Amino acid sequence: MYRSVDTGKSWKNIVYPGNTHSAFSEIKSYSNGYIWAVGDSGKLIYSTDEGEEWSIRELPGVKTKLRRVGCNESNKIGVIS
Repeated sequence: MYRSVDTGKSWKNIVYPGNTHSAFSEIKSYSNGYIWAVGDSGKLIYSTDEGEEWSIRELPGVKTKLRRVGCNESNKIGVIS
């Protein structure tokens, strides 16, 4: 995954926990600075600071690909596998 802060003039490779070569199904950013990405094996990666630092969450018992993610202003999230 890559990140740009200058409308695509330059790009930085994102390093996140468990930085595997997983394919992401969906990545969404929100005005509160949160970014959520979902993909293979029930994993979510997220940032609370517009992509500077990243964390990972796994959904217990979920091993299927997550396809969609949504979040509200209270940071309550929903995912679809």
